[in-house]
Amino acid sequence: MTEITFKGGPIHLKGQQINEGDFAPDFTVLDNDLNQVTLADYAGKRN
Repeated sequence: MTEITFKGGPIHLKGQQINEGDFAPDFTVLDNDLNQVTLADYAGKRN
């Protein structure tokens, strides 16, 4: 488990740490309209 500091307090991060060159694991978040968005939604796209 990794510990970082956020707003002056310790935060314990769970999960496996990724390193430079690793592929990002898929994830799901909510956009501004509360729609679910995944990393896979952006596969093959560039900024």
